[in-house]
Amino acid sequence: MAEFTNCVRNHGQRIGRGGSHAPDSPCGQAPQPPARVRARSSAATSQYGPGHNSFTVSEDGKSDILVYHDRSYKDISGDPLNDPNRRTRVQKVYWKADGTPDFGIPVADGVTPQRLSSYNFADRFVRHWDFRARIEANVSPLADSQFRVVTGLTGSGTVSLESANFPGYYLRHKNFEVWLEKNDGSARFAADASFLRRAGLADPAGVSYESYNYPGRYVRHWEYLLNVQAVSTATDRADATFYAQ
Repeated sequence: MAEFTNCVRNHGQRIGRGGSHAPDSPCGQAPQPPARVRARSSAATSQYGPGHNSFTVSEDGKSDILVYHDRSYKDISGDPLNDPNRRTRVQKVYWKADGTPDFGIPVADGVTPQRLSSYNFADRFVRHWDFRARIEANVSPLADSQFRVVTGLTGSGTVSLESANFPGYYLRHKNFEVWLEKNDGSARFAADASFLRRAGLADPAGVSYESYNYPGRYVRHWEYLLNVQAVSTATDRADATFYAQ
């Protein structure tokens, strides 16, 4: 476990360790209350000992980025400060409604997780809750709303959405309801958990997911729960459109 000690700017706010930053400090132009946050190892994603962080901004200037190092194994031998196998990692910093940062968990190696926000409910994100998929605002824990968009379990130009905090669990439809379930290796599961990624039905800048084994049916929210349904109206198309973040 390591304490984040650097500072990052977002929407005019700073976070850091210790007291408020002086106006001439490189970390701020005006005193701000500090926020103390901690990075913790994650056995679920096989990331251990995160620390020695710093912050930067993405190349397009739209996202705050956390830079840190960790290791991909739990047990070490010898001096932990002289471990030659630690590596540098980066991941996006998200922000809560109250302006405080949400770092989530150290994500697994491989494809970077994304969040999917609703086209017509901009403050709501796709998440799993008791393994049922839904859209919700102010998601906690953050990782419930992070998914890795990976090569589809069926292949054939499809994609599958793997949970960030439950590796090996995928969004799949069952009785046309969308659930998060562990891949059982069956052809049925692979088909139910595979989707064709389309340009957003309500906005081509967004994304929509068409069922692989039920063409014409799309992932859409209905009373905030995700289902796989046919779309025909403008409301249907809006409910079936998301933005990747």
